[in-house]
Amino acid sequence: RLAVGGAIVCAYPLMFAGLKTAMCNLLQLQSDGHQGTTSNNIQKTAAVVSAVAAILAVAIQCGEEDVSLVLGLVGSVLGCVVAYVMPGYLHLRLMRRKKQAGESNPKWEVAISHALVAGGAVLAVLGAWITIRTELSGHHH
Repeated sequence: RLAVGGAIVCAYPLMFAGLKTAMCNLLQLQSDGHQGTTSNNIQKTAAVVSAVAAILAVAIQCGEEDVSLVLGLVGSVLGCVVAYVMPGYLHLRLMRRKKQAGESNPKWEVAISHALVAGGAVLAVLGAWITIRTELSGHHH
């Protein structure tokens, strides 16, 4: 229960940060919070009401089990992406820039970065598969 609570506390702010950014872009709010002059108030109201209605509909349909599935998938997939895929991918991009600048990259670094990306992708898929399989079999810990 403590781990689920920690996952909720850490995962939801990340998801709602994306929602906030998308809503601000949709409503054309400036970074200081003032409304843009080109946006239509009726469209803004409709967008806010639609977003609130969608969130409310999902919240009503979700029970504790649905939340555990979502949190399990988010944790398994995003955890592997953040821990393995992104560092390997960013290192590959850095090495590509170094190569374009005329510098050489050790082959073992290239191999390790590719292995990180591929291994992280495999672990993300396995984590998602195990989470879904556990949910479908009804075995919750």
